Amino acid sequence: MNLKQDYIVCYDIINDTGRRKIEKIISHYGHRIQYSVFECKITSEESKEMLIRLKKEFEKDLFAINKDTILIFTMCESCSKKMKTIGKKVEDYQRFMVL
Repeated sequence: MNLKQDYIVCYDIINDTGRRKIEKIISHYGHRIQYSVFECKITSEESKEMLIRLKKEFEKDLFAINKDTILIFTMCESCSKKMKTIGKKVEDYQRFMVL
C-alpha cells in the first residue's frame, strides 16, 4: 500500500537559473503555497525520488553550497492538523489529470 505523506519543501537559492530548476523539480511533486515554499502529498518512494533529483541538481555549479538551502519537512498527520494560519488560508488541493 502506497500511503501518501505531507511534506513541506522550502528553499533559498541565490542563482535565478538554479532556483527555476529547483522549482521545476519540486512542482512535479506538489504545489506552491508561498513564493519559495511547496506542499507535497507524496508516497515514500516519491519522496526518495524527489530527494535524489534535488541532490543531483544541487551538485551542479549553479549552487553555492555555503549559501543556498533546500529544507524538507515531513509533516505527520497530527502535525498537519495543528498547523496554524494567519491571513489567507492555504486551500486544500486536488491533483487533476488532463487526458
